[in-house]
Amino acid sequence: MLPGGRQRLPPDGRVAGLSSSSRQLARTLRKGGHDTRHVPRPLCGGDRRRRHDRRGDLARALKALVTLPRRDFSAEPLLEQIHSLSRIARRHGTIALDRTVIVDPDLAAGIAMIVDGEGGETVAQELRHRRRARIERHAAAADAWAGMAEAAPAMGMVGTLVGLVAMFTQMSDPRAIGQAMAVALLATLYGAIVANLLAMPVASRLRAAARAEAFERARLETPLAALATREAPRAIAPVSFSPAREEAS
Repeated sequence: MLPGGRQRLPPDGRVAGLSSSSRQLARTLRKGGHDTRHVPRPLCGGDRRRRHDRRGDLARALKALVTLPRRDFSAEPLLEQIHSLSRIARRHGTIALDRTVIVDPDLAAGIAMIVDGEGGETVAQELRHRRRARIERHAAAADAWAGMAEAAPAMGMVGTLVGLVAMFTQMSDPRAIGQAMAVALLATLYGAIVANLLAMPVASRLRAAARAEAFERARLETPLAALATREAPRAIAPVSFSPAREEAS
């Protein structure tokens, strides 16, 4: 008997009136361990999230292939559209900007914030946030292709080893040796081709396009912030009337 009226657990962990699962829990706690049967399953959600992110990066890498034939992004058409929108806002007010058709998502978000009355610093922060998010997406696609370039030679060596094993298991048949050796050599060749002629050039092209677009989109922050500052609502100070001053005058 322990102090306070508590009962000491027997060496085998058996306590009268307890079920088998409770006795197993008592033995685990007596040995200084932790009961892992009742750990919430959402604790493993990080693994599922990482797997989902990897699948998303792979899908984004495949979708990025359609952008390879395009020319590098240029901000000149968007800057001209910003100047046109600035003239419209000067003549008809910012509410007229809400009816304009804007294709670019960043420019559309900036104009929507200007229509809502946001200040220049807020608009600039939103554009910077969107530009960083786009850089991260482009970097993820480029890194996926760079990872393919690094893994392709290793996969080719795996195919080479498989071909060598097939060749060594059929040393008694000269015809089968030639086929297995061809598999071993072609696996290495295909790995080198995928890495150096496909994956690495695609990754380099995506990184170059991402750098050019990030630089060009940085040019949109200053004119949009200036437009937001010019069109931001201004507070009007209250006007007080003093009867004494009116009588004195």
